[in-house]
Amino acid sequence: HGWAAGAQSSGTNGMLRGSSGADTISDHEGAIEDEGDGLPTLNSLHVDPSRVTHLSWAPRAYLYRGFLRKAECDYIIQQAAPKMEKSTVVDSSTGKSVPSRIRTSDGMFFSRQHDDVIADVERRIAEWTHVPVSNGEGIQVLHYAVGQKYEQHMDAFSDSFNTEEEKGGQRVATVLMYLSDVEEGGETVFPHTVEKPHAKDPEWSPCAQAGVAVKARKGDALLFWSMDNVQTLDQRSTHAGCPVIKGEKWSATKWMHVGAFEVGHHMKFGPGVCDDENDSCVMWAHDGECAKNPMFMTGGRNEDGFCMRACGKCATGTKRNPKS
Repeated sequence: HGWAAGAQSSGTNGMLRGSSGADTISDHEGAIEDEGDGLPTLNSLHVDPSRVTHLSWAPRAYLYRGFLRKAECDYIIQQAAPKMEKSTVVDSSTGKSVPSRIRTSDGMFFSRQHDDVIADVERRIAEWTHVPVSNGEGIQVLHYAVGQKYEQHMDAFSDSFNTEEEKGGQRVATVLMYLSDVEEGGETVFPHTVEKPHAKDPEWSPCAQAGVAVKARKGDALLFWSMDNVQTLDQRSTHAGCPVIKGEKWSATKWMHVGAFEVGHHMKFGPGVCDDENDSCVMWAHDGECAKNPMFMTGGRNEDGFCMRACGKCATGTKRNPKS
């Protein structure tokens, strides 16, 4: 994967040579004028380095003002809203999506190249980051209501299961796109940075004052790298989604891997086998969890859930998993 270090270098130095190089965005607080009405013509938009601001070297982070048109933001929300489910996180030991108290949003995934609009956004992400489209996961859309947040975490994995070569290897970079303005709160913050540019600044929430931070502004995109130039995990890429204080927050995330990310269907068991993975599945199904928490119970993002049989999602003719 020798391209990774080079892509990180060119993607954050060569591609961004036109940026200000400033450690804060104080000179870029004004709104970027949205060019054109409606959705852009496919393949018509290209990366504009003059809109990119350097935020931090540790982690390497950049803000692209007006990466998405407002019409694109509205379209993505419109497509995602009917499919929102309670958000989960990836379990480090199994690679499975599981509920978590640190993440209180609702979310959904688009398959890669879901439609022309999503495919065009993915093309521009690849153009900006120099990471191929094939190395990216499907875009995840999240919605945060007042009080909802995502506590400190790293996007890179700390285990070997999720970083196997056939899964694309380690996550190396993240592009976080803001689909709505947030009246107060909802910033993205890197609490482990040496710089604290917003400390004691009342224009930022207490959460965001802990480190380099970005306000959620409709159309903007944040790029940061989870690995450094020698491809080791950068602990300073630890970040958090601050609680929404007023309004609501919509965002879309693209995670990118060292290698090609497999997007095929992932079965919990072998071919012809479909079963539950927890003895409590029947009880959970009886309590209505199949409908209330479908991402965990019956799956999502091309992956089987934990309680397929209890929720009646096993295909006719499939067998139970033999108990060891």
